[in-house]
Amino acid sequence: MNERTPFWKTVPATSRAVGLLGVFLLFSTIGFSNDVIQLGREPVLVLVLAVLLYGGFAVAYAAAGTVFEQQRWKAIALIFIVQMVAMNLVVPLRNRNGTSGFGPCKSALRG
Repeated sequence: MNERTPFWKTVPATSRAVGLLGVFLLFSTIGFSNDVIQLGREPVLVLVLAVLLYGGFAVAYAAAGTVFEQQRWKAIALIFIVQMVAMNLVVPLRNRNGTSGFGPCKSALRG
């Protein structure tokens, strides 16, 4: 291996795919954790979207950090902007079930 060859160019594609799958599985658990914190009140659509968004954006960051050499900061900035827009599009779906996303739902407080 030439010393000037970046490390990620020497890693086989199957190993990269397994690594990215691991990143997806690790970070997708955040979506499930949010549902647990909400005591399972998230609609199924929101739960699936949250799992896919958290895992998918983590994979995008990991891929950008390993694939792009000189331009990785541009890719990461673009992914960040897209992530903020996507997450804010999910918020109205999340609030539709009567919760604000934090604390107990209003119906539980009424007793």
